[in-house]
Amino acid sequence: MRTWWTALGLCLCLVMPVAAQESSLSPASSFPSAPQPKPHPSEDLYPWQISVGYEYLRVDAGGGIHFGMNGYTTSMTRFLNDWVGVEAGVSGAFASPFGIPTRWFWYGGGPRIAWRYNRRFQPWAHVLAGGARIRVVQTAGVPAARNSFSWVAGGGADIRLNERLSWRVEADYVSTRFSSIAQHNTRYRTGIVLNF
Repeated sequence: MRTWWTALGLCLCLVMPVAAQESSLSPASSFPSAPQPKPHPSEDLYPWQISVGYEYLRVDAGGGIHFGMNGYTTSMTRFLNDWVGVEAGVSGAFASPFGIPTRWFWYGGGPRIAWRYNRRFQPWAHVLAGGARIRVVQTAGVPAARNSFSWVAGGGADIRLNERLSWRVEADYVSTRFSSIAQHNTRYRTGIVLNF
């Protein structure tokens, strides 16, 4: 029995200093805290964008004649990943060149490629295909309308105003073939983009 008490006392004498040493070392003091990972830029990217804004259209009327039209633009983009999206849009413009009331309507869609890793400035490019319609009120007051296949190539940049809103600037080449004659039009746009 005496040997048993001696063995127990010896064990307690060995265990107590080790337990005291472990309790004096806290995990915070023995190991430096691991740095918190920075969020990936794509974590604050939203898959949808809707834009509305102003459009200036420079129309090629043929024979070296050009005129400007003012109007509206709207588009919607669904991003499939961080940089590739599918875009659809419509726009309309109005003018009275040479005293002739004229209306322009455009619609189309296609791919959009965007560099969205910069939180403040996000450049992008797109190629769209669709149609255009121009309506002219002739001198007798009878409207005449023409339709054409149209394709667009261009790009721009979105400048982030806050988490959800951006300001967009854009320039595009717009190809049309009214009356089987090629027209080389350009358009310039600016507006607000809602990210969600």
